[in-house]
Amino acid sequence: MKNKFAVSAFTLVAAALMAVAGCTDSGENIDDTPYLGENYSFNEESSTYTNPAYAEGTVFEHDTYNSTVHWVENNGDHIFTLTSLPKDAAEGEKFPVIIMCHGYNGSDSYFNMYIPYLIDSGFACVTFDFRGGCFYGCKSSGRMFNMTIDTELSDAKAVTAFVEQQSFADTSDMILAGHSQGGLIAALAAGSDELAGKFDGLLLLAPGFSIIEANASAYYDGTKAIPEKVTLLGVEVSGNYIRSLLAHKDLYTEIAAFKKPVKILLGTKDALFKEKDMQGAIEAYGDKASLDMIEGADHGFSAAILETMYPEKIEPFLLDSISD
Repeated sequence: MKNKFAVSAFTLVAAALMAVAGCTDSGENIDDTPYLGENYSFNEESSTYTNPAYAEGTVFEHDTYNSTVHWVENNGDHIFTLTSLPKDAAEGEKFPVIIMCHGYNGSDSYFNMYIPYLIDSGFACVTFDFRGGCFYGCKSSGRMFNMTIDTELSDAKAVTAFVEQQSFADTSDMILAGHSQGGLIAALAAGSDELAGKFDGLLLLAPGFSIIEANASAYYDGTKAIPEKVTLLGVEVSGNYIRSLLAHKDLYTEIAAFKKPVKILLGTKDALFKEKDMQGAIEAYGDKASLDMIEGADHGFSAAILETMYPEKIEPFLLDSISD
């Protein structure tokens, strides 16, 4: 396969290894602070939004496809979105669509190496930055301190609504994908009432199902104060991040609402998540789901791994899902 991207730098998702041990208590008990969930607004614009280099409609050309910038509004904030289509796409031509959710402290660029493969398979690709999605270089609105599971879930829903209005989108053939914490977000989004029936398949790359229990377990019984801020992998987020985890403590019931095919891919050398961390999801999804352990792959799936993993594991799943 030509035109493969070099692996973009990525940051690992908050998980069991640092969990509650990484929390810092400011000494201020803010347990009475209401959790605002997905209605929370960052109330600020990112510098990228006003940067002419990323203006609405800007096109970035690649060998086999073009990527176009779009800004999706959510709660008065702005989500940076790239839609990638084949160079030879005709005006009004429709494509099956894959929407891709990046991981904790990451960005849409994580998926750069996937896009040429997906374009060659006939898909339109939609990638985006979550609001406050990373500590440095996030192109969407907001600070990472304000990011929660629910703000990211809200963003995934907003981007899906945007895609449904685009002329290139064959809305009868849509796939939702996510890596790491983005895999958790994709699973929750696909199982939500708002997106019920909209996706034909769910592709989860090293999904962070264990994030919720690992990071929130100390607060489940309500006897320990939720701190004002928590430090996860060297990045401070607010106590609302913990509250958002607690709001989804019935994770497996939520995700089981998705009734279409699910493919989970996990590396045998993943330092954050192990095969056992996937078992709750496999049981929740039942016979609709399959887990493939990718020999030698770490949490990020290198370009060399993807070269084999895509044709053997990903492409067959995607094409089978949209053909049903």
